[in-house]
Amino acid sequence: MNYIALTLTILSGLFTMNSIAQDSLKAQQYHNEADAFLADNNRKMAIISLEKAVESDTTFNQGYVELARLYSFEKEYGVAKKMCYQALSIKNDQRDPHLYLASIYGMEASLDSSYIHYEVVSRIDENDADAFLGMAQVRTMQEDYDAAMIYAKKAVRLMESQQSSNTGKAQHLIGVLHYYLGEDKQAIKYLTTASKNGVELEDHLLEFILDYDQKVINFESETDFRRTEQTLLKHYEFILNNPAEEGTTNRLNSCQYILDWVSTCPYITVQVTQKLVPYMTYGESLIVFMGGWTKYCIESGDCSEKWQGCLAATRDVLDYYFANKEVLGKNKDLEKMVKRNKKDRLEQYIRNNIR
Repeated sequence: MNYIALTLTILSGLFTMNSIAQDSLKAQQYHNEADAFLADNNRKMAIISLEKAVESDTTFNQGYVELARLYSFEKEYGVAKKMCYQALSIKNDQRDPHLYLASIYGMEASLDSSYIHYEVVSRIDENDADAFLGMAQVRTMQEDYDAAMIYAKKAVRLMESQQSSNTGKAQHLIGVLHYYLGEDKQAIKYLTTASKNGVELEDHLLEFILDYDQKVINFESETDFRRTEQTLLKHYEFILNNPAEEGTTNRLNSCQYILDWVSTCPYITVQVTQKLVPYMTYGESLIVFMGGWTKYCIESGDCSEKWQGCLAATRDVLDYYFANKEVLGKNKDLEKMVKRNKKDRLEQYIRNNIR
């Protein structure tokens, strides 16, 4: 090749590289524009900007990944899948496109395809907790509970070590799997833990926990009480939040549960005396007092100062009184407590009469 031909070849290459650089620069500018739209919660305009980005540079991988995510939000799953495959044609070992595809295929009930993409993510990163949780969910839907349990437990281990916000979801799934397998104690253990971690349990699972705990009130150890603290609080909230004339059978069940639980709990002692609870025959005031004291101890984690538990309990009783006075009528002892509370003398009264 002569000098002139070689020079032209090099220049041609430089022009091509310069053109590619310009395309990439345009794509990045459109991407930045999309970020600004997303900051204003404007997904529609962000999508338009990202479409321009990938049109400017068909190798702009980041644009395809973002488009896949946004189209998924917009529930345009067909387009979202197309964007995922475009991104994977550029770089196949990307986590996010595979996760989006796994999720979309799962919603479309294409469970085998969903599983494949979760499995790919687990191969990309063997510590990807979301991948194992996804595989567990797919196997659960396929009713392969043993395999699902293996993946779900691995997901929990990884999420706990990574302090993931999704830990509760994985614990919930393990609880559901134990529930399906008829392993009630383990189901309750994980479902209760998931609930504490912010997962809202389905109604039938809440009923399952309440029904089960109702049958095992003769607990064998402190652990049994610790495990059912949230159940106790649910019964207590039911009494407080529902008018006295409604749900008679359920109220009786809840009152009995609170009475049995509090009176046998080894680490919480509620002091009931005529001075502190002169109104104990008024409606469910005694149950409310016991439940209020116990609630304070559970939520504060401190039962060392008895007067604090008693004060919290008495104030709950006053709330109960105001809510039900029209149905149950006035009570002179409670009216005295109301006056003490209004004059900021309730705390001192309780301190003077607590043992």
